[in-house]
Amino acid sequence: MKDINTPSARKYADIIDMPRPKMHHQRMDPLNRAKIFAPFDALRGFDEKIEEVDRQMSVDTSEEYTDEDFT
Repeated sequence: MKDINTPSARKYADIIDMPRPKMHHQRMDPLNRAKIFAPFDALRGFDEKIEEVDRQMSVDTSEEYTDEDFT
């Protein structure tokens, strides 16, 4: 039996040492479980707005600058 000196342990003292119930199905792989929630978009349009701001704030790094460009 576990230590029942804490209020929550005393509250559940009658069930704390009971065995875990048997599962009737296998546990779902965490990756597959995450896929269930992937289509959920809590903030509609948020991703598009972030991409738009990212495009506006991005710096063009396609040109190479030399020291002469800054003198």
